Amino acid sequence: MTNAYTHPTDNWKLFPDVVDVTLKPQHPIAAEVAEVKGKTRPLSGRELTWAASVGLPIETINWILWVETLGGVTPKPLDEIEEADSTIWIIQKVTLATLGSRFKCICSKKDA
Repeated sequence: MTNAYTHPTDNWKLFPDVVDVTLKPQHPIAAEVAEVKGKTRPLSGRELTWAASVGLPIETINWILWVETLGGVTPKPLDEIEEADSTIWIIQKVTLATLGSRFKCICSKKDA
């Protein structure tokens, strides 16, 4: 019998819609981090209210990024997340979530 427990740091393996993205820090200390495990989620009501209050565009979503796949880099506001199709999201707000295993980043889509 196998143990079905998955530690919070690698629970991204439980989600079928997790994708590889690239984190592009906008501060000079950190380099790009490829193959970061990420998943999008819609904003909650409270997050929608916050986004509207600071004037973020309608195309604003949550990106969930797993800490263990970030190579020690901490995402910060104004860093960018690039998807495989070259869509770029700008991080507006970051919170550490789920026992410190992942970052929840509220992001707005970068204009082309």
